[in-house]
Amino acid sequence: MAAALNWTWLLSGPEPSGSPLAAIQASTSTRERDQVLDGLAEQALGDDLSALNLYAAGLACAGYIDRAREVWGRVPEDAPEAIWAAINLATCQMRDGQFDATARMLLECQGRIEEGTALRQLIERRLGELGEAWARRERERRLMELRSAAIRERIERGLVYLEELKDLVRIVGRLMQIPDSGLTSRDVLAAAELVHASAPADPEGLEFLALGLLTCEEHDRIPEVLLELEQKAPHSQILAQLRKSRTEPDNKKGVAKYLTSRKEAIDKATEGDLEAEAELRFGLQIFPNDVEARVALLFGAFNRGDLLETRHIADELAADSAAGYYTHVHVAQFYWHLGEHDAAKHHFLTAFRLAENEADRDSVREAIRAVGAWKSEADDS
Repeated sequence: MAAALNWTWLLSGPEPSGSPLAAIQASTSTRERDQVLDGLAEQALGDDLSALNLYAAGLACAGYIDRAREVWGRVPEDAPEAIWAAINLATCQMRDGQFDATARMLLECQGRIEEGTALRQLIERRLGELGEAWARRERERRLMELRSAAIRERIERGLVYLEELKDLVRIVGRLMQIPDSGLTSRDVLAAAELVHASAPADPEGLEFLALGLLTCEEHDRIPEVLLELEQKAPHSQILAQLRKSRTEPDNKKGVAKYLTSRKEAIDKATEGDLEAEAELRFGLQIFPNDVEARVALLFGAFNRGDLLETRHIADELAADSAAGYYTHVHVAQFYWHLGEHDAAKHHFLTAFRLAENEADRDSVREAIRAVGAWKSEADDS
């Protein structure tokens, strides 16, 4: 449910002859596209910030949004071209469905531009379009929530049909993609389980179940379900996509790109960057078992001085029955800083017990020394 807005990338000066952006969009091969980008990159090596902006726009047109963000971020805030970079960064956020962040950035840009100018009018027009898109998304969201509630009521009354259960999977999957919806991939898996229980041999139900298990990393059940899907629906698109993802270079590049983006978000969130934290929370709706992201949010809340949020996240992590060494050693340190020394000792010892090798046990000992905790049973071991 991303914003259905087709905002163009803005340039701080006239586009050079030959229309490189149009050439990128019209290119039929990766090599052809990258040749144009190489030329733009070479022009951007100097002090011409309009060339830097053009290079970033070229990257965005080619689909390299994360690289484009990084290039636009190199434009000094006090430079005349910074306003163009900021508007383009707002467009990146809009494409990610980050309505609040987009509106904040556009409002900041609006305040820096003189009234009545063409650029000010463009910003105001985009703010209006953003508001309409947000209202449209909220209406769609409300309709889906009502439909979901109606199906769940029919489930409780024993009156539900198989197609309604499938609709529930699709609805929960779409709602999950909305930041702050409160739904995760586990909710999608739960809905898929209902479909499978109702019609165990249904191929589409098996596809729903396979995707849910893969997303939730339920590794023990995945082989059995995939084997059943292979038998019931050998031409399944889900199976074809899985095979493709394991063999095609572009898919492997996509995974690498996701991992790089995730690492950057984790690094920023750890420092207390609110936008990075929002990105991680959205990711957790899809991958709720991402412990590293959850620990990064713990660091972020603490580094921002929000001790209530720190305690809340620490309590959630501590209550996770599947938590391992990595979770417990971090929770222990934060409980110690929060003055919860008994709880900290408990989690230090749990981390030491769950550590799988001597290196991990050494890191527990180091964490205990780092916070100045008591000489624990771990040190005596």
